[in-house]
Amino acid sequence: MRTARKSLTGGYMLTELLVCVFIFMLVLTAAVPTALQRRQERYAVDTAVQELVTDLENMRIRAVANGSASREKWRLHVREREYTIARNVFTRVKRRKFGPNIVAVGGSMSFDAQGRPEDKEMRIIVQTKDKSYRREIIIAAQTGRVRLE
Repeated sequence: MRTARKSLTGGYMLTELLVCVFIFMLVLTAAVPTALQRRQERYAVDTAVQELVTDLENMRIRAVANGSASREKWRLHVREREYTIARNVFTRVKRRKFGPNIVAVGGSMSFDAQGRPEDKEMRIIVQTKDKSYRREIIIAAQTGRVRLE
């Protein structure tokens, strides 16, 4: 008597599935470090921007609080790799270097006694070196309000 056997023609073999899982893991190990590095760069840009906004708001508060009676002048200088805050001309109060993959575009700015910016440059751009992520700090000309975009 013959026994009936089922033929397995519609499924995958275990070795085929293991090869697919192995290829998937190789692709995953190549993609994860890149994604983590991008995330760290974004976090570094966001942290630098938040600190820069806080410093700008503090400078504006000092300018309004001191008023026009004070000879004390606070100035922010933004360079590609760092920014500095100086009181009057020669006294540097703060210097902060950006991370290795962060670049800033800006200039020099200060606020008058009403809290408005005195300079033409009212925009600071902080971005990653490859320009894949960027944040802008915009200072309103009439009010001196600092906002992020």
